[in-house]
Amino acid sequence: MVIGKEVSFLPTTNNQQPTTIPHFRKEAAHSEKIAHEFVAKKQLAPHFGESKTEIKERCFLPCLKTGVSTPKNLMKIFYQLTFVITMIFLMVIGTSSSAFAQANDIEGGPLKEDDFLKDPDPNGDGLRESHANNKNWITKWYGPDGNYENNGGFQASSQRDLIDEGTNGKLTEIKLSTAAGLNLTQTVDMKWKAGNGGTRAWTVFELDPADGNNMNRGGPVDNIDTYGMIVIHAPVARKAIMSPAHDDHAQIWINGEKWYNNSRWTGAAQTILHNVEVDLKKGGNVVLYRVGESGGSAYINLHFDDDTHNECKIYPDKSKDQKSFFSEVAGSLDVDPVGKLTTTWADIKRR
Repeated sequence: MVIGKEVSFLPTTNNQQPTTIPHFRKEAAHSEKIAHEFVAKKQLAPHFGESKTEIKERCFLPCLKTGVSTPKNLMKIFYQLTFVITMIFLMVIGTSSSAFAQANDIEGGPLKEDDFLKDPDPNGDGLRESHANNKNWITKWYGPDGNYENNGGFQASSQRDLIDEGTNGKLTEIKLSTAAGLNLTQTVDMKWKAGNGGTRAWTVFELDPADGNNMNRGGPVDNIDTYGMIVIHAPVARKAIMSPAHDDHAQIWINGEKWYNNSRWTGAAQTILHNVEVDLKKGGNVVLYRVGESGGSAYINLHFDDDTHNECKIYPDKSKDQKSFFSEVAGSLDVDPVGKLTTTWADIKRR
């Protein structure tokens, strides 16, 4: 006769599945120590004075005969499963280097002139951080209606100011990234050589941030440079974080200062290497973004931190051409004429 309710769950013949095995597996991986503790707590009562050894054999011998693992075998299975899980984990890391990557933070800008063409440090592929789920990628830009073509490779073209070349010195990259320079695009077209794209008018264009070849724009796919501009209207002066994705060489100016230079591609159209802290003044801030490409993928993408997108206005917004773009930014941009008197485009239009 069996004394104790719990023992009635144990098998009494070799053909029965021991229903206490799942309980043991859950609580203590079938360790023999637990079996002894069960006996000590009288959770397994003896059969007519049977010994602890006899109880242990009665509990675990059926497990062997019915094919259920013993504590020793279960430990072996546990180690095997641990090995398999570890290998899978390592494979996941190896095939998705950006899964746990952390982009580098760049502070202390703008860049000094001696550092205009120096890459950030650190700057390796291990910094790749996917921002594919970010909803703030900029899709509308203002700039030349086509690329600079046949640039000889970005290593060569990045050393040259293509805005200066295309306007015969009327504009430079630094000047273009100011309100005064942006205003000049209404009267000064880009006039590159015929083999480099020829004359380019200024307009609003759209790019798909998910497209790894969004720089192509219907022209040659290799050896090109793309320029894009936006205006950020900030209600107050503030710090902002910009996150650029590019293939290959990226350069970014804001309000006449250079804040970012990197000749290394970021790895994917919505993957970044660096988060760059920048200064935005109250009112309109002109951002000029240039990317030079040699071969393969070609993309130019940018977004800012959530607060900047939520609290500031970014243009182009609804505009589709040059005229509507300048109508949008009319109340945002300041002009600094000789004597440093401050006026706005709205003031100029009233005159």
